[in-house]
Amino acid sequence: MKAKAKRAREPRSLDIQAAEQVVRHVAVLIERGQLHPGDRLPAERELAQDLGVSRPTIRAGLQTLAAMGVTASRRGRAPSSPPARRASGRAR
Repeated sequence: MKAKAKRAREPRSLDIQAAEQVVRHVAVLIERGQLHPGDRLPAERELAQDLGVSRPTIRAGLQTLAAMGVTASRRGRAPSSPPARRASGRAR
């Protein structure tokens, strides 16, 4: 017998909508002043509970935010909003 090749799961529209919900939620936190440059984001579990979505969905939203330059993440650390930039372009 031949083993079936695993196909990569294509994102469903609901997954994309849920990830966009994460992006909007973080944007609202920033707009309300609840998140400032350099602040750590809430934990994945906390965000997942607040939004009623899975942790992989939270990760997808956080990846989108990082690609947009809204957040920065480092291996082994919680994602955070990027540090504020000085006029010279250097981080504080």
